[in-house]
Amino acid sequence: MLYIFTAFILYMQSILVLYKRSIFNITFANILLIFIIGGKYYNAWDWVNYQSYFTCIYDYSFLDSFNECKDISHFEAGFIALIKLVQYFGFSINILYILIAIINVLSLSFFIKTLKIKYWAYIYTAFFLIFSWALWMQALRQGLAFSLVLIGLSLLFRQRTFLAIFSFIISLLFHFSSIIIIPFILYFWLKGKSRLILLLIFVILAIPFLYLSFDFIYSKFNSYTENTAYNAVANMSTWLKYIVYLLIYYVIKINRNDILHNQYNYLLFKLYTLGIVLYPIFSLLIITTRFNLYFMPFAFVLLAQINNTRQKLWILNICVCIFISFLSSINTRVDLLPFNNYFIDRYLLNNNFDYNEQKYILEQKQYKNDVIVE
Repeated sequence: MLYIFTAFILYMQSILVLYKRSIFNITFANILLIFIIGGKYYNAWDWVNYQSYFTCIYDYSFLDSFNECKDISHFEAGFIALIKLVQYFGFSINILYILIAIINVLSLSFFIKTLKIKYWAYIYTAFFLIFSWALWMQALRQGLAFSLVLIGLSLLFRQRTFLAIFSFIISLLFHFSSIIIIPFILYFWLKGKSRLILLLIFVILAIPFLYLSFDFIYSKFNSYTENTAYNAVANMSTWLKYIVYLLIYYVIKINRNDILHNQYNYLLFKLYTLGIVLYPIFSLLIITTRFNLYFMPFAFVLLAQINNTRQKLWILNICVCIFISFLSSINTRVDLLPFNNYFIDRYLLNNNFDYNEQKYILEQKQYKNDVIVE
């Protein structure tokens, strides 16, 4: 119910008179999202895995964690460092989730502010309906990487190129998959000699980097390919979303005069167009569908800037239908327990779920053989 309540509040903000970038409205939306996303609690297999990783890492040094903790070897160093930082101050895993939620939500807010988008609530609502579960509540490391990509784009638009590149590099330390979009961002943004210099530097650095990182990339690839769930073909919902993305692309094209009036939106449109082209390829296997999450969110950033309110509302209503369909599909799954909130369960309802019991339930349901992805 709390998850539905959040969606309802954001939806009402996006269709009523709360378009103003008032401090109260944005602060309220930010706090609500951080509370929901940061309060994730016993929601599916990833939560159990991260609980195990957090507990194991506590007993070892930063470097020893990679060797001593199961499945940690394919983790990026930045995420392990973040866990060690939280543990250094004596905080629990729930504080880690809150910290990640703060980064995710504020990076989106910073990105919207940089673009000076009036209809910020529209983007918040679409992100929550379509991407919050996959990107912010499940794929924690990739969610952080995407947030750092948003920060990098914001800095790029503010003409702080070196800081932007630094943010892009840091994103790789949280999830290496961000390499799929970073070269395209820089290629589309830079012009003339700068673009050629970038390509030359990229080629020069790529060869030794790939050589030195071969063992890490190989172990990371194996961690997915050895899991039969990730070798499966993407499900029907993935292709239904593609139809929606094609519809959004058409709406953006016919309203391009409202949107493509500056180099910032033009870059985002190029990235979204590239995403439309690559989506069928990435969606052939579940292991590669995660790459879509770097391109598709820009659809709603562009859509929020068209002047045709009716068209925007129609698309948002379609997103609501997708959201309801998603809720219906997972509410029939006992093993997911998707939308508990730590703060409500622990401090309001005085519930104290047993971690081992939850892990046993998930193992019995063989969740890994039937994973839900974006």
